[in-house]
Amino acid sequence: MKIFDYREDFGNVCFADGFVQIISGKPLEKQMEHFRIRIRSTIEKYSYGKLDSERSWEKEYGLDECDDVNGVIVKDGLIAGVMLKTQSGDNRACLPEQSVTIYYADEDDGPGGSSRNDVAKLLCV
Repeated sequence: MKIFDYREDFGNVCFADGFVQIISGKPLEKQMEHFRIRIRSTIEKYSYGKLDSERSWEKEYGLDECDDVNGVIVKDGLIAGVMLKTQSGDNRACLPEQSVTIYYADEDDGPGGSSRNDVAKLLCV
């Protein structure tokens, strides 16, 4: 897995109380076991400007199980976030408890249409 250095423009890293003590002193591979990626996908179908139906589902992955994770962001020897691949092929930083849109599609067929939105969130466990 790639390692990216933390940059200030990624945003502030906020861990839950006591989490830093849990991962401190561990190698990156062991720190990864304390993070999960939750991807929430939502499909909406609408007609004439009104929502007809909405369906959502979630799935959680380990960092090494998720194809959308391109690497970990490291600050002072600790995992401070992950770099996620978006549908455009770009990398987006995702820090703990932040959400990042990794896929969006919108189809319009005249009076109706549908959209899909996939949002990833980094969880500390």
